[in-house]
Amino acid sequence: MWAAAAVGVSHLVASTRAGALFGFALIALAVVVNIAKYPFFEYAQRYTAATGEDLLAGYRRLGRFWLGLFITSGLIAGSIVLAAVSFVCAALLTIFTGDSINVTLLACGIMAVTVVLIASGGYRVMDGVVKIMMATLALCTLVALVMAIASGARVADEGFVAASPYALAFLPFLIAFMGYMPAPIEINTWSSLWMREQSESKGGMATPQQARRDFHVGYIGCALLAICFLSLGALVMHGSSEPFPTSAVGFANMFVSMYTESIGAWAWWIVGLAAVCTMFSTVVTCFDGYPGSIGLAIQHWQGQAVQRSRSLHLFLMVLMGLAGTVILLFFRGQLLPLVDLSMIIAFVTAPLFAWATMRVMALQHVPDAQRPPAWMRGLAWIGLVFLMCFTAMYLAWLVGLLQA
Repeated sequence: MWAAAAVGVSHLVASTRAGALFGFALIALAVVVNIAKYPFFEYAQRYTAATGEDLLAGYRRLGRFWLGLFITSGLIAGSIVLAAVSFVCAALLTIFTGDSINVTLLACGIMAVTVVLIASGGYRVMDGVVKIMMATLALCTLVALVMAIASGARVADEGFVAASPYALAFLPFLIAFMGYMPAPIEINTWSSLWMREQSESKGGMATPQQARRDFHVGYIGCALLAICFLSLGALVMHGSSEPFPTSAVGFANMFVSMYTESIGAWAWWIVGLAAVCTMFSTVVTCFDGYPGSIGLAIQHWQGQAVQRSRSLHLFLMVLMGLAGTVILLFFRGQLLPLVDLSMIIAFVTAPLFAWATMRVMALQHVPDAQRPPAWMRGLAWIGLVFLMCFTAMYLAWLVGLLQA
């Protein structure tokens, strides 16, 4: 489920776009940001396995401020994220529908269908299909990458001049690129909640060793897949004088052509279907994760007995879906501005939740044997400083204190 949430906008849009615009120049940054965020995702798994509590219970121990911050941020940023992932899913669906259906209406329809699926429990039937489609897209990406490497990078168009992504003018792009790489930090609460719910259904909590093993498989796999998407974009698209498409239909056509140029036109249907299913799994997971975690955070904040409330979950899904609809109507079919906004917000809020996660892991009730080793605590501090420095730079640029 964590992989379903992570493999989406960060891979299909952000990584591909980074490779198309800047070639291989951002691979190092992709690796660094995955390492920088790693402790905060690992801590969530470690905390739940060690204490039996979800991470939101840890936030409650820190004080109601952190729960209030999580709820407020989740409602605002989460609504934007739901709009963004639904819009990307709708954009990919235009591979099959073309421009015969308005993409904004298509995205709204996807959100409505998702709410019905989750409310009825029908999305669990899709679980096996989604896993197969995610594996298919990953396999197609690897095959396309190998064939693109064998063919060599495309010849740059006449007059093309490669730009450096590390120029100050591209700072907003870098922030957006890192925002979802591999996922927003606040979704570390989701994996913690899923672990606790799974333990209740199976009658026992996974051991810390099992939790870390499962987490590492998903996390490392997501990071490697992001690098594959970036590399494919660099080999197939970098050097083109045509701008990266900002519209939904343009992005969809570009995305599929990246594969067909590498492995042939026969892959059009396979890649298109796998991409749509993979992105739809992200939509479903986000609609389950954001309202579900916010609902439980509200119960923690009120001091209630914490258990998933179907009515509260449904109310929050509908509320955030309606907010997402307003956001979609505001952006009027422009893909990249909406996606960039959601990714930038995810990065700017990351230091707050990273700090809270570090403090939760240091609480006295965490058994000494399950506390992170010294090297990981050091890496967490380095990661926090990394996130804070880039956030400070972006905020300074936003208010005009930094000039290109």
